Amino acid sequence: MNHQPEIKANSLIKQVESLFDAPERDEFTIAKLKTEAKQLVSTDPFNGKILLGKLAALEHRINELRSHFESAIKLQPNNPIGISSFAASLDFLGFYSEARELGEKAYKLAQGDPRYLINVIEGSMHSGRYQDALKYLKKWDALVPKEKHSIAQQIDQFAEFLITNDISDDSVEMYQQIVSDLMHDSKIYTFAGQTDILEDEDSACLSIMIKTNKTIEEIVQLNIKLAEIIARTELPENLTDHVNYVFVTQN
Repeated sequence: MNHQPEIKANSLIKQVESLFDAPERDEFTIAKLKTEAKQLVSTDPFNGKILLGKLAALEHRINELRSHFESAIKLQPNNPIGISSFAASLDFLGFYSEARELGEKAYKLAQGDPRYLINVIEGSMHSGRYQDALKYLKKWDALVPKEKHSIAQQIDQFAEFLITNDISDDSVEMYQQIVSDLMHDSKIYTFAGQTDILEDEDSACLSIMIKTNKTIEEIVQLNIKLAEIIARTELPENLTDHVNYVFVTQN
């Protein structure tokens, strides 16, 4: 058996994945890897298409991303790698709810492999489903009792806060989806986030700050638009009293 395409694919995947953590987009390296990924398609179409999907994510080419991953999954529909890679790329671009659903599907196909459970835990948290994240975290503790998940304390704290204030995962995910839709309408795909529980003498709030490279004027307009959308959307009465998404500068 010729393992050269598999070895080549693994090498390219490592190179592509390293770019997701880079502070700036490296156009030259992306172009080079894209050429190699297209060549790989002829000998290893499954991994070649996954690579092209990941590269499309780095370039914020949403339709291409979907097309490449859908082609890969069609080739191997029961392989959790393709579905999990699709989920990770969507999560990178802020399509959190869709990414979470795909991550859960990959985990089921992987028959409880904890490597896939990590993505489900983080995907649940990103999509606003903190209580689901806590349930999956307990599964993680049962499967890998000697390895504490890095965000276990945060998940536990945020989930308990929402439970105490009678706020459902469905409600927070609905709020999060409104924020994601606004971000994508504004062509915001890469950003940093910070989540904390802010307290004063009279109240407490789960605050999710979305840090973008937009100007202060653009951020002000984003927050105004978000407030307008929230005002005309039917959300549970206590949701916005205890959960708040806000756009801020990166600095």
